[in-house]
Parts: sequence; structure tokens; C-alpha cells
Amino acid sequence: MKYFQNLYKTHQQLLLLEWFYGIFATISLVIASLVGLLNKSIGAALLIVPLISLIALATNLVCWALIKLFADHFSAPKLPAESTEAKKSTRKTTTKSTQTTVKKSA
Repeated sequence: MKYFQNLYKTHQQLLLLEWFYGIFATISLVIASLVGLLNKSIGAALLIVPLISLIALATNLVCWALIKLFADHFSAPKLPAESTEAKKSTRKTTTKSTQTTVKKSA
């Protein structure tokens, strides 16, 4: 878990991978378009390459979002039990049931 937390904090590998996927998808789309002008069937076949690159980019973004979620969840400081009990006891709650019991007893 520490490895993922350190990896998330640096963000360098994430940015490098995202840029690579984006640039590779764009370049392969342009190449497939130019080949498609000359030969339609080969150009259509080459469109699979940017599609796979964009799917890999989307998968990468989802994985990094999950890593961020777990890294933030496990690294969050936990409050001691006494402070949460003190907050609960000092909070005022007024509901209709407490108001009716007050009126009946008065």
C-alpha cells in the first residue's frame, strides 16, 4: 500500500503515461486517416490502434482514481473515540417527539 501512496504522491509516472496514450492515439488516428484516403479497408483496419489506445487511457484513469481513493482512505487520520462521543453529547437535537414529551410533562 505504501508503494501506491508514494506513486500517487509523485504523479510523474501518471502524467507521462497519460501523455503517451494521448499522443499515440492522436498520431495513429492521423496516420489511419491518411491511409484511409488511399485505401479505405486498410485505413479502417488501422483505426483499431487509436481505439485500443483510448481504451487503455480510460482504463488507466479509472485505475488511478481507485488508487487515489484507497490511498486517501487508508492514510486518513482516525479520530479517537472520546472526541467523537463528546461531539455527539454536545449536539442539540430537537424533534417533534422530544417537543411533545416536554409539553406533556409541563
